[in-house]
Amino acid sequence: MANVTAALTNATEALQNISSIFAAARSLPTTTTNATAVNATTIISSIFDNNLPDLFIIVIFLIIIIPLVLDMYLAYRKKPKESTDKENNRVVGMPGLYRSLMTFGIIVLVGTVIFYLLALITLNINNSTSPILQSLIDILKNLGTILGTALATIIAFYFGMRGAESATEKAAAATATTKPASGEKVPPKVLNTIPADGATEVPVTSLVSATFSQPMSSATINTNTFTVKKGDETIPITGIISLSSDGKTAIFDSAEDFSPNNKYVAAIDIGAEDLAGNALVSAKRWSFTTTKN
Repeated sequence: MANVTAALTNATEALQNISSIFAAARSLPTTTTNATAVNATTIISSIFDNNLPDLFIIVIFLIIIIPLVLDMYLAYRKKPKESTDKENNRVVGMPGLYRSLMTFGIIVLVGTVIFYLLALITLNINNSTSPILQSLIDILKNLGTILGTALATIIAFYFGMRGAESATEKAAAATATTKPASGEKVPPKVLNTIPADGATEVPVTSLVSATFSQPMSSATINTNTFTVKKGDETIPITGIISLSSDGKTAIFDSAEDFSPNNKYVAAIDIGAEDLAGNALVSAKRWSFTTTKN
């Protein structure tokens, strides 16, 4: 810090010397001789030669240190929130690093161009032949070329990466919304039955049905998986089994009316499956009693 302060002090003195030179030049007659112009050029070149280390420190401070501190401050004030995308196993928010590099690179590149133009104008206006000033111009020119190339590479990589991420996110979203039914792993279950379990006074002409949590496969809803038995009999009664239009309700229509004042036991076996091939969570059994007449 002391070196920077000393450099700024020396630079201030150099600027004061330049101001005194221009003040003296303004007091000269308008018909300045070539000797006077050469003398002024020599003095200006001498100022650059004698104060080049200090001027170089100032240039570095202005076009590199200040932009770096400014960029760090802005990054601290607006720190991106990182979150983990578990599905893609990557960290979201990494493009912030490339945005920060682009911001810093643009600021430094603009500063380099400005100082290059100022040094070039100074060299041409004063017809200076200072090799040190010319070296400074060459350094700034090369620095600008390097920064420009690096910045262009970072920008191209950043937008290419964002485009790839966008395509990946769209593909993931499309996959998530178009998952085939075969990929489902949630097994179906019986939500309710008609007649209800334990119901009495059920008309002998009633249909027996079971409603499921999701559409069922018609191939698995049949006389093997959906049965109705009379009392303690082991052989199911004859009937027709069908599925509702939405596939969620299985209906048993007895071939003959139920016998009056008798208990019947209906059952859905675990062989019943949904459209994805998932079997019933557990077998469902319920009973009901018909009317006396």
